[in-house]
Amino acid sequence: MNLCFFAECRTMLHDMWAPHRQAVIIVLLCLLIQGTGARPEDKGEIAARLNSAGLDLLKQGRIREAVESFRQALERDPENVDCLANLGVALVRQGNPAEAVEVLQRATQRRPNDPRLSSDLAAALGAAGRPHEAVAQMRKSCSLAPHDAVIRRNLGILLADEGDNRDAEKELQVAVGLDPADIEARRALARLYTRESRSQLALAQYRAALRYAPREPGLHFELGEFYQANGKFSKAEAELRVAVNLSDGDPVYHAALGSLALHSGDLGTAETALRRAIELRPTFGDAHRDLGAVLRRQGRLEEAIVELRRAAELLPADPEVHFMLGQALKKAGKTDEAAQESLLFQQRSKRAADRNLVNAYVAEGTKLLQTGQVEEAITKLQQALRLDPENARASYNYGLALLFENKPGEAITCFQVALQSQPDNPDALYFLARAYLADDRPEDAAACLRKLMVMRPDDPYVHNGLGVALAKIQDWSNAAAEFKSARRLEPGNAIFENNQTCTENHLRGCALTP
Repeated sequence: MNLCFFAECRTMLHDMWAPHRQAVIIVLLCLLIQGTGARPEDKGEIAARLNSAGLDLLKQGRIREAVESFRQALERDPENVDCLANLGVALVRQGNPAEAVEVLQRATQRRPNDPRLSSDLAAALGAAGRPHEAVAQMRKSCSLAPHDAVIRRNLGILLADEGDNRDAEKELQVAVGLDPADIEARRALARLYTRESRSQLALAQYRAALRYAPREPGLHFELGEFYQANGKFSKAEAELRVAVNLSDGDPVYHAALGSLALHSGDLGTAETALRRAIELRPTFGDAHRDLGAVLRRQGRLEEAIVELRRAAELLPADPEVHFMLGQALKKAGKTDEAAQESLLFQQRSKRAADRNLVNAYVAEGTKLLQTGQVEEAITKLQQALRLDPENARASYNYGLALLFENKPGEAITCFQVALQSQPDNPDALYFLARAYLADDRPEDAAACLRKLMVMRPDDPYVHNGLGVALAKIQDWSNAAAEFKSARRLEPGNAIFENNQTCTENHLRGCALTP
């Protein structure tokens, strides 16, 4: 085969299948390298073209084809960092963050000081359910590019997701200062202020974002939700209608408008909007529930029952659905089914109440622990764990309390439970290591701290703890190196100095302090 033949074929195929041009190019490039026995330099050129084609596909939203294009490029040039980076980003968008993390880690190993690459890895870690590692990685990105507004914004969003509102606010304000037109940073700030009931600040950020992006439907939708939560229903309706007009194909906007209209008693508008939401997304449980409520209020009982049955299938844990369905069935004379729904309503309501009670117990226990009232904290946290034995926050705080009470064996179990749902929680890992040390299990402590070191490489207390663990297993040289790192990161700390001296004396006549 020769290149002229392929050029002619490509021209013909372009005319026939113009909408699929990028995918056709990928196939032809693959055939080309198989049919010509390409030299190594040819493979690099073809990989570059496949990478470029993948980027075009990614921009068009054709994610699966983009992923395949990047994979084909890497088969030709496995060390190409740009191809690795682009494949990682595409895999996140495809919903495969675990593989994306592996790919992006390979890329960052080859280019460790690239801030955007580091930021992409942080985003993948977050998508893979590893939020603490994501924050650590994004902090590294910030250290590499402290004036990059996108990276500072992304760090702020990650911190906000983890509930660290104070640091999140600082990062997002920095991002806005670096790029006042960054609507995502302003949106994130508005959400943070809304959660903290700082309504005027939230409103200011939404309005500022809309000045830069007046036709962004998501901003109008969120501002509508904000107005509704603050009881300004006419303003909420106006914003939601703008969102619907700008993006008629989004079922969430229609459902929100329908729900607001139901609340306001405008049943005609509510029905129209909710039916449109269901048309766009037939499995939208909230829309079926609210439409059932509309039809019930209109006296259209059989239609309401149909919608509420569908809502109960889609939202089996929602007490409100079972209550409304039970009421509708009772009114329709279907007493047996009504009784079943009433029982489900009671069960679901109890579960919801238990969740609220658990959260209250955990909040009280945490506050007591912070003020040094350990015994009282233990009582509250035990009450929480009786209702929800696998609650990560309750298990973590209970572990801390037990550690303070010098019960490391029980504390270990609690920290392990907490880590089952949050395996990258750095605080749980650190105190698990402390519990292992207190329980005379230095090898297990060292394993925890080495894992933690990946997330907190510049934490002097992690280095100190690892030094203690290594000294206890008589790995003197590595223990001394860890204490030296701890002292470098926090000069003048007497504990670190004493531990280093004690290690140099091979623990003769002295004790280590974690």
